Amino acid sequence: MHGDCPRATYSGLFNDGKPSSLHPLREAASINHRPTAASASESAVTSALPSRASRLAAALAQLAIACLYRVPGFTRRVASCPVCGGKPDRLEFNAQYSPLDRCGECGHVYSRKTPKDLILHLMYRDLEYWRSDKVHQGISRIEYGPQWKEFLDARIGSLKSAGALMDVPERYFEIGCSEGILLRELANLGHEALGCECNRPTAEAGMKKLGVDIRIGLFENIPLPRAHYDVVASFHTIEHMPDLKSTFAKIADILKPDGLALVEVPTGPEEYANSDHVHFFSVGSLKRLMENHFEQGEVIGNQYMSAGGVTIGSLYGIGRHPIASPGVSVECGSTGGGLKCTASGTCSSPQTMPSATAISTQPCQTTPKSPT
Repeated sequence: MHGDCPRATYSGLFNDGKPSSLHPLREAASINHRPTAASASESAVTSALPSRASRLAAALAQLAIACLYRVPGFTRRVASCPVCGGKPDRLEFNAQYSPLDRCGECGHVYSRKTPKDLILHLMYRDLEYWRSDKVHQGISRIEYGPQWKEFLDARIGSLKSAGALMDVPERYFEIGCSEGILLRELANLGHEALGCECNRPTAEAGMKKLGVDIRIGLFENIPLPRAHYDVVASFHTIEHMPDLKSTFAKIADILKPDGLALVEVPTGPEEYANSDHVHFFSVGSLKRLMENHFEQGEVIGNQYMSAGGVTIGSLYGIGRHPIASPGVSVECGSTGGGLKCTASGTCSSPQTMPSATAISTQPCQTTPKSPT
């Protein structure tokens, strides 16, 4: 699950009109790519143009998704704002699969229905999703090579400008790492890098071709060690993730006390047509989300011109010094059982919240309380 990040020329419409220091300039690229020869192997779907079979499969999947959104049991109803818990004050947009509501308190725009597992599988089921995301960036092969230079320069530049990667080695985790090219680059720079990706074919291709370590599955469901990572990053991914509170509670839980989180999300009403997005952030709603989970939360706006000449906005959310979240479920290494940690430092009965599961490598310092 790794959203669009078009190759673009960045106009840097902040910092007094100077180019963004958080996202280095990249040159615009032609989208007229020569298609590569197709074969029966996985390399066929990384050609510049999709095959007729892949186009048909994508159309059938979209039809199935649209039908499932209308059938009870395949989606979740979102009654309140995923950022602040406020109530919607108006219908913002009728999107392809679900109406979008706007929160009356923080202004966050969100999908009234969010997908469950079957729909997520249909959305992120094959390498065609990777191809459609990368082809307009001039990237048609997963293998490490010069085609990735501008992409990697931008990602590394963003991380460094946010204050990450200052020490070697740092422990880095990426949510929605796609094929894992950034993990490979960070490992080349001496860092310890791990990521997760729910698109199995993309993750498996990345592990095979790039030699990286990727946990396959949804971030919410993957066991990870507590207070372990120096940096947790996500680029154009959290707008796809239904449960923001559990996601960010887990990010805070796996970061070290002085750790840093960096997320990039698209912004602007032109994003409403993106049918696989369930969140549409403003500066205010992203800042509130970061401040809910970090002692210091900052949002930086960015604007850039796509290769097609369209002005596109994105936002960087930076969180420093994570706030411990009450009720995050932890597998306690000293007892071998799941204990629900609370803000008071006590452990209640073995009751878990799988969407925020982490594994502790340290002995539990609290005393279990009897269920009441």
